[in-house]
Amino acid sequence: MTAQECITVVHKDKRQGLVIKLDFAKAYDNVRWDLLFHLLRCHGFEPNWMRMVEACVTTAKASVLLNGCPCGFFNMNRGLRQGDPISPLLFVIVANAFSRMMLSAEENRWVTGLLCSVGGSSISHMQDANDTVILCEASERSVRGVKFICRCFELVSGLKINFRKRSLVGINVQDGFLKNMAQILGCERQSFPMGHLGMPLCLGRVPKVEWMPLGSPNEMDMEMVRLPESCVGKGVGRASSIEELHGVQVVESRADRIVWKPTPSTGFSVKSSYSWVCRGRIGLPNLAQKHKEVWGCKVPLKVRAFMWTFYQGKVLTKSYLARWAPEVDRRCVLCGLDDETMEHLFLFCPMVREVWGRMLVVGGLGG
Repeated sequence: MTAQECITVVHKDKRQGLVIKLDFAKAYDNVRWDLLFHLLRCHGFEPNWMRMVEACVTTAKASVLLNGCPCGFFNMNRGLRQGDPISPLLFVIVANAFSRMMLSAEENRWVTGLLCSVGGSSISHMQDANDTVILCEASERSVRGVKFICRCFELVSGLKINFRKRSLVGINVQDGFLKNMAQILGCERQSFPMGHLGMPLCLGRVPKVEWMPLGSPNEMDMEMVRLPESCVGKGVGRASSIEELHGVQVVESRADRIVWKPTPSTGFSVKSSYSWVCRGRIGLPNLAQKHKEVWGCKVPLKVRAFMWTFYQGKVLTKSYLARWAPEVDRRCVLCGLDDETMEHLFLFCPMVREVWGRMLVVGGLGG
């Protein structure tokens, strides 16, 4: 929304500007560890905590599948673990270095951002994970400054810009000038609307056709409601069929209107929808009660997070991973006697049963 508002204001004021969209290729795989640990020290993190993070990051190993089977493991010298909960946070710290470099370049007048309001501050860039949008004035100085900052960040961080996804769009700019700037950056020229985070960026109001991939209201309603065959045919259906479906009396003399049943007087609200879901009115479990049972426990946060994952049935056992990788060996890593399901791993595995037995003895609950 911020990018859309800024582009609209610049276009209405008949000022010139450039929009540069960047995307880092395989961002997690190319992060340099030395830069990461240097940034952590600069942010003032404690040494003990940094040693734990370093142990989590630098102990990663990889393997190559040959005919569907892993052939040994080798150590990594860069990159973050995919699927690790802390990896997105570490990547944000690295990506923040690019933001600091852009701010420094703007202070030194290498790059000039776009002014979106009278008396307000200029906006030079916006970041969302590895998706970056740069807003600058239509000048060769700013374009070369952006290229210099991107190149420096690539050398320092190890991240590489995906040239296939890098694009340049002009605001009130002639085609000849835009072509020259695209040659300097080594990217493709595009025109509005351009995609950003799944939404279109336009010079004015977003055309209706750009919203079509999201689906029309009628299409979304039909995806949520499935009427029985007796209700399908002439129009919406017979009044008797609707009465059987909803258990309400249909008054044919009145015009149809949409009513939100949980709060018919005030209409739809997010609060009423959430309360309706928590009460299990649409076939879902009582989420509020389960949420209170798990997150209200007086145990460390990581234990509560694992309990919630266990409750949802998403523990990364071998049987769970085999849904996407059928070649994975499903046998239990501890005993090798049965498939590694959640029930086997936490209850029925012989080694796990022995651990539970010893814990009961230590707690004074077993003989």
